[in-house]
Amino acid sequence: MTGVSPTAPAGRTAAVGDSASAACAAASGHPGSADGRFVIHLPIVARDLRAALNVAVALARSLAFVPQLDIGETTVSGEDLQSVRHRVFCDRALLAGRRCGARQGHDGPCGTESGPT
Repeated sequence: MTGVSPTAPAGRTAAVGDSASAACAAASGHPGSADGRFVIHLPIVARDLRAALNVAVALARSLAFVPQLDIGETTVSGEDLQSVRHRVFCDRALLAGRRCGARQGHDGPCGTESGPT
């Protein structure tokens, strides 16, 4: 599995107190949000990467009814290396606006098995 950069302005995560954070706060009136949107980080600890990926799949699929949740963007990172994220789902674009719901790195063609839509 390869890590991916977190989705943040200019492909980076702004640290509290840096100039990007200050610019976001000034532009929107809300610290850390240039467009008024916020991302919820809900830390859940697992013993290893495989366990973390399995928990992430279970949580993402069980919360699929929440319209604000972007399941395809589910990632896992090491506790002390949060800038390196591992994708959970393939999330490749399919026909009719659907997304591949298979796990990242799956074998065979993309499909919509129990994941992002």
